Amino acid sequence: MVEEGGHPFVDCGPLRLDLLAYRLRRESSSQELTLTEARLLETLMGQPGRVFTRAELESLLPCGGTGERALTAAISRLRRPLLALGCEGCLQAVRGQGYTFVCPTEDDPADD
Repeated sequence: MVEEGGHPFVDCGPLRLDLLAYRLRRESSSQELTLTEARLLETLMGQPGRVFTRAELESLLPCGGTGERALTAAISRLRRPLLALGCEGCLQAVRGQGYTFVCPTEDDPADD
């Protein structure tokens, strides 16, 4: 986590997650996130390449991720703002293990 003027951010490649405004930015584009999406992304972007188990990520959901499909639904919703910023393959499912985040590079095209 980085603080700029008392404002907390998580940076990963060209992405910047604003933890106060719940906004994900890439260059001049940005996407608004829900609190849940921001919490998931903060965890995943904070340790790119690490595989987080479903249980670890479910603990970040409201009420601890009640319901079998709560995490799957939250991840599906999180993919939308990532896709809008040209980060289609950044959030990856690891079969039988959980999810990991791969930082995009500056060279990866962003959808404008």
